[in-house]
Amino acid sequence: MEYIHLNPTQEKWRLAAKAEEYVYSSASLYVFGDRRWSFLRHFWYDMD
Repeated sequence: MEYIHLNPTQEKWRLAAKAEEYVYSSASLYVFGDRRWSFLRHFWYDMD
């Protein structure tokens, strides 16, 4: 999970400065509780 979230921040890609800023990342769900992707669920608890 960490690899997936941090991949867009790598120097090779430079898609975002922080994982949660990358538009297509689920990192914003875990950091901010962002629900833009309704099919995602937080792995620690149900956010519904």
